[in-house]
Amino acid sequence: MFPRASVAALVHRFFSVLVSWQWPTPILVAQPSTGVDANSVEWDPLHNLHDRAHLMPIITPGFPAVNTAVNVNLSTLRVLRDEFARGQRILDDLSRCRFSHPAPWNQLFTPTEVLVRYDHHVAIELRASNEESLAEWSSFVASRTRKLVETLQHTPSVGSLHPLPEIIRPQDPEPSANGEVVGYYFIGYTVDSPPMPGVRRGNCRLTRERQRMPSTSGNEEWARNCIASATRYFLATELNAATEKKCGMEVAISYSSWNDLPNAIFPGGRPAAIGDRARYILSQAHQMNVAQGFAR
Repeated sequence: MFPRASVAALVHRFFSVLVSWQWPTPILVAQPSTGVDANSVEWDPLHNLHDRAHLMPIITPGFPAVNTAVNVNLSTLRVLRDEFARGQRILDDLSRCRFSHPAPWNQLFTPTEVLVRYDHHVAIELRASNEESLAEWSSFVASRTRKLVETLQHTPSVGSLHPLPEIIRPQDPEPSANGEVVGYYFIGYTVDSPPMPGVRRGNCRLTRERQRMPSTSGNEEWARNCIASATRYFLATELNAATEKKCGMEVAISYSSWNDLPNAIFPGGRPAAIGDRARYILSQAHQMNVAQGFAR
């Protein structure tokens, strides 16, 4: 399509297309074959209700044609859209200097700021007797965490969700007497304002006017209560009752505000994380000002 374009221009085009893509319109390199039998795994939204429910169909060009993004849900689709938009902003800045400045390219590959982006987190703490057991246990828990995200995204008052897919190991952990090792999974999330007294459910005007809550002690209690039931049910049915849970494997799920996250999970320590969080908040404020036409 763009035989004379540079690699930088193609990457820019990639983000420009995906940021405006109208999901669930599928991305297709070639049309899937037709006339396959009912037992085929071919992606076919016309005849398969499950395929029709896919939020982000990206279809393989070979046979059988399948959706490579079948596990994308509402929350992860929102995260992907945000990242596509971030990539486009970075490439827009690069294009203005004709892709010659190296600094913006480094920004494109910086790790996600989930740990500093959100005021509220679901903390999944894993413990095992040794590294091998922790790797096995964390792999199983990660495979089940998608169900927790899907439950939380339908929980009233829970806004956006951002699961961190990689296990976080504490930096320089204190040695355990029994050799126990620890790892964490985190899900950052936002919450809507608590219901206003005397306001009937279904008031569309007030629903539209609800704002995301700043991080205060009262809001932390509200954020904790919003996820309590879903996390207890997930812990009891998906993890504690699992046959994959072996002797020495333990798991605990709790709410954590940003201020209460363990210091040991930040690679550069808490002071560096505070700086990263401040820069992220400032960048978000700048983007909002640009969108509203306030920035110079």
